[in-house]
Amino acid sequence: MAACGSAPVPAVTGVPTASSPAAQTTAQAAYLAAVGPLPNLLGPDVAEYDAHCSVNLTTAACVQALEQFGSDMDGFLSALADVIVPTVFQTGNTALKKALADLVGALATLIAAINANSPGVEDDAGGAVSAEGEIFPALGIIAREQGSIPMTAFMAADQAFSTLLPKGWSNVTGDASLLAASHLTGAELVAIQWDYLGATAGITVAYVSVRRVTPALTQKQIAPYLKTVVGGVTLLTQPAAFMLDGSNGVFDTTSTSSQGNQYEAQDMVIDHEGRTFEIVLTVLRAAFPEELTGFDAIMGAWRWVAA
Repeated sequence: MAACGSAPVPAVTGVPTASSPAAQTTAQAAYLAAVGPLPNLLGPDVAEYDAHCSVNLTTAACVQALEQFGSDMDGFLSALADVIVPTVFQTGNTALKKALADLVGALATLIAAINANSPGVEDDAGGAVSAEGEIFPALGIIAREQGSIPMTAFMAADQAFSTLLPKGWSNVTGDASLLAASHLTGAELVAIQWDYLGATAGITVAYVSVRRVTPALTQKQIAPYLKTVVGGVTLLTQPAAFMLDGSNGVFDTTSTSSQGNQYEAQDMVIDHEGRTFEIVLTVLRAAFPEELTGFDAIMGAWRWVAA
């Protein structure tokens, strides 16, 4: 994990180019934001199934867990019907809708079999497990589809900076609900990338966020600001200096956990002409080194725009 403590790559020469005709759109980002919560919804339902149904399918607690599971998946499937599906995600969306419908149907069949004391209830349970196994491969298709979206240029709304988002990254800065859910309201840039890690690990979402720190910090205040660790966060590296397109900054790496998942973050604070910017990459620890490549590309293409 040596890459975790490396400073961003030196800035490259030149300026970001205009977006290509195939650049990702607001609709693409909105679709990813709509589908993104599914793994977090699915995880607790699977945990409840394992806790209450793995040993005995006929208990009231098991039936209740199955009913909640079916209700959650059916609700998500119904909401998905109202989401605009961009062309690039048509195949993955079709696969996901089929997987969800199969799971909802399999759970309903299993509940009916339990209530009827059917001798084939174990087979029905196997069918539900098989149907659940369709979900992450469908999400994997969507992740690969996102990976086909070409590199795009980004300019901050106040024109303070510009950069390039690498292939496969989506600009979701305009998605107010996603930013609010991630406590990033007011961020000047939020970009995400999906990565399919396999049926067991599922989907990881890498976030890059850029926020203005107010009031602005002095150079002497930046390192103490970074070292102010909140509860549940572990400092992995001490603050170290770097430069971003000629402006001085300090970065460190931290780890934290949420809902049983381990996350790692690289946090950078930069002083630029009396303004303070905080740039953060947050991703599952298992995927941090590979996602750091895209993050370094965003930083390498970073340009401050003259006032």
